[in-house]
Amino acid sequence: VSRVGGSAQIKSMKKVAGTLKIDQAQYRELEAFSKFSSDMDAVTAMTLDRGRKNNQLLIQPQYSPMPVGEQIAILYCGVHGLMCLLIRCANARTHSSRRFVQLIRKSSKHLPAVR
Repeated sequence: VSRVGGSAQIKSMKKVAGTLKIDQAQYRELEAFSKFSSDMDAVTAMTLDRGRKNNQLLIQPQYSPMPVGEQIAILYCGVHGLMCLLIRCANARTHSSRRFVQLIRKSSKHLPAVR
């Protein structure tokens, strides 16, 4: 069993995904609690929605890993709540992170090397 943990992560990934683990733990706790409640305020609903979206961002297709630069760009948008803006801009029902990656690939010849 490796005990390297976060030390093996790229510095930019650590910086971008810093609060992701805590945010996802809060989301899971809030989701479990909300199952027993019938009333939900706007902040709770927004937190649950953001947690669901961030959860979807972490899923990658099998046997096709995403380049680290693209992962960092998508996680940055998810952690900072920018996926809502991307969904509105995309104005489509397709998965917004895929559309965002297509936009990144189209607008730049290549992503800068991430270290």
